[in-house]
Amino acid sequence: MTTRKQYTPNAVETMGRTFHVAQNHPKATDKNPGTKALPFKTISKAGSMVDMCDTVIIGRGIYREQVPVLRHGHQFIPESKVTFKAVPGAKVYLKG
Repeated sequence: MTTRKQYTPNAVETMGRTFHVAQNHPKATDKNPGTKALPFKTISKAGSMVDMCDTVIIGRGIYREQVPVLRHGHQFIPESKVTFKAVPGAKVYLKG
């Protein structure tokens, strides 16, 4: 009898941390830890915090800022890249 390995889609995303940015959230501030309940106000703050395999989820809004990303993924491991993505269905604009 053969055993099947369980397939986990997008398993790489679970390797890093997840930060949340939501400028319209009433409790949003860059002094927060970047959780869903206490998100960052700017993408720049999230960009300064990310490391390999991390994901930044951005809430709707127009973000007028430049986003420095201080750490990136490993050049020989494409799955280790830092990912920035919008909340599904949200309109996010970055104008810097």
